[in-house]
Amino acid sequence: DAIDAIDADGDGIPDVLTALHDAWTRARALLQDDLGLALPGGLHVTVARIGADVDGYTLPASALVGPRIVLDPAPSGGADRLARATNREAAFVTARTAHPGIEPAWADAFARWATIRVLGTDEHSIELLADRRDRFNEGLTTSDARLAAGNALWFAWLDEAIGALAIPIALEELDRADSTAAGLDRAVRRAAGMSLDEATRDL
Repeated sequence: DAIDAIDADGDGIPDVLTALHDAWTRARALLQDDLGLALPGGLHVTVARIGADVDGYTLPASALVGPRIVLDPAPSGGADRLARATNREAAFVTARTAHPGIEPAWADAFARWATIRVLGTDEHSIELLADRRDRFNEGLTTSDARLAAGNALWFAWLDEAIGALAIPIALEELDRADSTAAGLDRAVRRAAGMSLDEATRDL
């Protein structure tokens, strides 16, 4: 596609690859340097037109191929949305590779928090967080896809109230828990010495 070959700065590298590299570098700084998570080995990144208002997705590893991220090089919303998609999918695949037992919805919530942490909020993330806050009385365990994505609010609370080191603890506990509630409770007890009920009173 012609857009993939655009080289506005004349450095010989298509601008979309430069944008992806910059976004990946920022994601790695949070995931690996700040949180101490191991980035997945054998990761494949495919740049391809997706359309249908989808800017990226992750395919799980198979017996022959490692995990694969597919990113649209020109999503509606431009460079900011491309950066957000790159960050989100990098965080998602990192969480699922390091902790294969974690529910995809919680890996997605973590990935959305990581994107906000690196790039700040945008209109979509503000709406997700607001919906989650307004319906928090429905509990953190939910089958509602929008509320599940809004559980990024939980990771934001852990980060702000306890500290970033609580995040990998939460991922670890969600990975090995028999239930979401049990995993969240153990995570908060380990990170801050309080129960889940005590913690959620502050949310």
